[in-house]
Parts: sequence; structure tokens; C-alpha cells
Amino acid sequence: EQGYELHKGQYMLSDQLVDYWKDLLTAHTSVTYVEDPFSERDSEGWASLMKEVPTDADFTVVGNTLFHSNAERLQTLLELEAPPCNAATVRINQLGTVTEAYDSMKVVTEQERDLVIASNAGDSSSTMIVDLAVAMDAKFVHFGGFQHSEAVAKYNRLVQIEEVLKESGRMMERDGQDKK
Repeated sequence: EQGYELHKGQYMLSDQLVDYWKDLLTAHTSVTYVEDPFSERDSEGWASLMKEVPTDADFTVVGNTLFHSNAERLQTLLELEAPPCNAATVRINQLGTVTEAYDSMKVVTEQERDLVIASNAGDSSSTMIVDLAVAMDAKFVHFGGFQHSEAVAKYNRLVQIEEVLKESGRMMERDGQDKK
């Protein structure tokens, strides 16, 4: 087994990649978010990295392909004594219904993990996903780059919601304090 290919022809095994991530994150403290740092089959790599992330650090290790937005897989992995990550991505387009998406999002929030709501590039310009992300108190959204008009529509909707919440006095900071 060659392991993970970081650069053309340069491979690292799982334990080496844990050390690589640890060194990278120590050297670059402004990096606070890593998504899918290991393959979905590398449970030891995920667990080892989470042991290296201080619990008081504002650092997010996100499982995306690890879960495939599946509520049962989310439940099983997030309930482990040593969960593989402290955040999970839910992609509504990977699920058949809004109810399935809600079930997956609920698992993430009930396990007190950060929720990431995402859509795929080329997704429709419908902004319903934005309202759902706000309603579910997602910590992060991932709608793609501004070169895609469907992503711009979603970010614009996010700004509209923020303005409405501010005007109504319902905008809160993540720490529960009123936003001025």
C-alpha cells in the first residue's frame, strides 16, 4: 500500500499524514478548517488526528465523504467514544427528501458537532437550502464560488436573512449574545 499521495510521487502512510497535518496546523495557526483529511476507510487516521486537536481549540475537522450525508452512518460514527471529527457536512442533493436531510442535520446537532450545509456546483439557483441552513443553525455553508450564478443567489439570500434578523433583533452571535 502506497498510502496518500500528497505530491506527484510523494506518498505518506496514515500515521505520517497525521504528523503532517499536526505540523501544518502548528505552523499555520490561521488554518482552522480541514475537510476530509483522510479517506473514509481510514478510521485510525481520523481518530489519531482528533486526538491531536486540542478540545479547546477553535479548529474544525469536517467529515464530508466520510458520511455521505447518511443519517445512520452519521449516528454510528458520531456516537463513537472517539468520534472521527467535530463537524459534518450534509449535502441535501445526496438525499432523497428534505425529511432525510433534516434527519441527518438533526443527528449532527444532537451529537453537539458543527453542521456544514453544502450544495454542489451546478446545483439549482433555488435558495431554500440557505433558509434551511439558517434554521438549523449551521456553523458553515458551502455553496461554491462566486463565478457560479446559483452560488451567488444563495449567498445573496444569506445576506437578506441576516438583514431581516438584525432588523427584528433576532440576530445572535454564536456565543448567544445579541449582535449589535
